[in-house]
Amino acid sequence: MEEVFKKNSNSLTLRALAKRSFLLALDNVANGSVNPEELTPDIKFKRKSFVPLETFKSLVVSTNQHPELLIEKMAPQNILYKSVQAGVRTLYNSCKNGTFATIKPSRKLLKIGSQDSSVATIKMRLKALNYNISSNNNTVDAEFVKAINTIKWTLREPPDGTIRPKDILWKYFAVSCTDRLRQLQADLEKVRWLPQRLEDRFIFLNLALNYLALYDSPNNYMMSFRTINGRADRRTPTMHDHLYQVVLNPAWIVPPTIFLEDKVEEIKKLRKDQIRPYFESKFFEVWNLDLTATIPPETIDWKSITPESDKTFYIRQKPHYMNTLGVTKFELSNPDSIYLHDTNQRDLFVEPNRLLSSGCIRVERPIELAEYLLKGTEWDLSLIQNTVAKPFDPPGKPTKIKLNSPMAIYMIFLTSQTSGNGTVYFTHDEYNQNNLILSKLAAAF
Repeated sequence: MEEVFKKNSNSLTLRALAKRSFLLALDNVANGSVNPEELTPDIKFKRKSFVPLETFKSLVVSTNQHPELLIEKMAPQNILYKSVQAGVRTLYNSCKNGTFATIKPSRKLLKIGSQDSSVATIKMRLKALNYNISSNNNTVDAEFVKAINTIKWTLREPPDGTIRPKDILWKYFAVSCTDRLRQLQADLEKVRWLPQRLEDRFIFLNLALNYLALYDSPNNYMMSFRTINGRADRRTPTMHDHLYQVVLNPAWIVPPTIFLEDKVEEIKKLRKDQIRPYFESKFFEVWNLDLTATIPPETIDWKSITPESDKTFYIRQKPHYMNTLGVTKFELSNPDSIYLHDTNQRDLFVEPNRLLSSGCIRVERPIELAEYLLKGTEWDLSLIQNTVAKPFDPPGKPTKIKLNSPMAIYMIFLTSQTSGNGTVYFTHDEYNQNNLILSKLAAAF
């Protein structure tokens, strides 16, 4: 625009350019500056269109043509956007007020009762992020320990109540205020891929912080619990989908990637006489491609199978309590066989690092989720509990139950979170989405 002004001071030209620039700014606020379709294959969102003309006219009239109000109205109005926006406000004020002072790492172990000059500076940083810190001294106290344990947990590290000389926390505290704002900027871009207003009832999965939140506005209800999501080399897709069916006592068809990279390598180590007992102990069966007949597993030359081999069969695990999918599966409508499910490794939910799956999402409280989703059907909690397999039960059969109304689900790798009391949390960008988004943003301007 500055170049146009220098070359041509024609007011009509400048006015037209200003209008186009303002409309572009409105589109960026509403839909994002980066096209999600031009990022990585695990990001499945499509670029949204500008709001319909009649809607835009209505917004212009309702804001009395006030530019700032119009920008505010065009921005997403959902709870996820507002949460990231709250984090931006907190960090912006901290950057402006200079409360993000440089922290010099200590050379000694910091634990409850320790005293060190770095502690006071860390407390200032924790206050800037709205952690509950009431003192400004150099002593490690209970509030300090609680805050650093929370940070360690979000960084997928064991919360041991200490800061060691080479602790990961020193890298966390070394990130500048400006870089934290950029991290929030990348997350804002991601939530702009969502609809401006979300459904009254929806599920949100934060893939980076490993939790599920279910929102039911009409009934003023929310449930939240931990999840286990895809590791960096087998990412859970960033996408919008619908949950349409609950399966009690699901069977598991081993996906090709897991089959070739994990299971075949186990089987190759077995003698021929060990193959059938191996399959029986894990309730595995070998089926032909159209799932019409089983194949004796010992008749297959497992040692010759490679990732390049033609696949002529499936491995299926029978429904039972220790099935890989557990006793509950929540089916989604995507074509990539991504779904939510229980697990036979239920102890892993207490671990801070839960980027462990091969892409699907393991949920901490599957029975509670099933009970909520099946309200209004004959499937109450008692019937669900009586139907699902128990420890030592023999293999059973799957029971498929369609929801009366499919439920929207949004999966996003948000590396920040602002709590209800204003505390701003950050975690690592294991999927490396932020740097790519920020590079695209820089190129756009």
